Amino acid sequence: MIRPKALATLLAISDVTLWRLSKRPDFPQKIQISPRTVAYRRSDVDAWLDSKASTPVAAKAAACQ
Repeated sequence: MIRPKALATLLAISDVTLWRLSKRPDFPQKIQISPRTVAYRRSDVDAWLDSKASTPVAAKAAACQ
């Protein structure tokens, strides 16, 4: 499990960008740990990142580096 702040740091994005991503249907679901605490499954996040890396846009961006 990874908390939102740590996930934003891992992805090198802001908290607001993470919030925007979390509204998308293809982004991993949050898990409610307690009334005021959420986290994401690390395996779900890794799978999402892998799916993004295999898209043509990501492949094209990687080729430019």
